Amino acid sequence: MSANFSRYRFWCLTAAVCLPCTIWAATIGTVVPIGGQGSDLALDEARGVLYIANFTANVIDQMSLKDNSIHTSISVAAQP
Repeated sequence: MSANFSRYRFWCLTAAVCLPCTIWAATIGTVVPIGGQGSDLALDEARGVLYIANFTANVIDQMSLKDNSIHTSISVAAQP
């Protein structure tokens, strides 16, 4: 097996593995800063509210989906 064929085969396999991952790794929606690290999410679609467990601030942030702003923060024990 020639070195050129091996190199060609390596790049084909790399492209086959990496390209689909790149396509699916897109950001969907809008990134909204919350002033901490969100660890879990819960969506209340009927009320238009997203609950975010803010890991570093020890709060549950209540974000309005209408204007993407935090309306209420509920204090909780460490690492919600």
